[in-house]
Amino acid sequence: MLSQKLILEQYEKARQKKPPVKPRLKIDRLKPLDPSELFEGELFVSKAVTNAKLTDANFSHRSFCESAFTNSSFQECDFSDTSFEDVVFSGCDFSVADFTSAGFKRCAFDNCKLTGTTLFESYFENVVIQNSLLTFATCSQSKWKNISLAKCDLSEADFCAMQLSSASIEDCKIVCASFFKTSLAGLDLTTCTIEGVTISDSMSELQGCKMGTNQLATFASMLGIVIEE
Repeated sequence: MLSQKLILEQYEKARQKKPPVKPRLKIDRLKPLDPSELFEGELFVSKAVTNAKLTDANFSHRSFCESAFTNSSFQECDFSDTSFEDVVFSGCDFSVADFTSAGFKRCAFDNCKLTGTTLFESYFENVVIQNSLLTFATCSQSKWKNISLAKCDLSEADFCAMQLSSASIEDCKIVCASFFKTSLAGLDLTTCTIEGVTISDSMSELQGCKMGTNQLATFASMLGIVIEE
């Protein structure tokens, strides 16, 4: 069993030291992109996609740089193997969309819906996700580096076998989500609602994270402990 000192050292070593780098784009220089043009090219730079409504469309193997998606819906669309660099998403709906093996660098999501979205084997670096829904999302086997999630609903999401590094999760709802074989070291979860999450019997995923005493009750049954109220 590790000593309290070693656990604190592990937490300090893994915790996020600097906030994610913001997207590098100038909104006033973006050129409007008609949704129909998304089917015609593979590289999109300095584009503004606004009020688009597309369903079950294929946008795989594309690249978006220094662009913005606003108030748009891409339900059930295929973005697999697509890269996003310096991209802002605001008020967008990506429910049941497929982002398998997609890459995100210096991106920001605000007030977006990713319910049932597939992010399997995705790569996130310097990404901010806030005020968004990731319920029932599949994020397993992904690599997320220096990301921040704030005021998001992560319920029923699959975060199994992920590589999380320099991450922060604040004021999020984490109910019946799975973190099986994903280390949560360095995460401060004290502001989150945590219930019914899935981890391994050894609970090694929790080593080096920070939680409040009231949150530990959700893991009491795994320890064979009866909590008296």
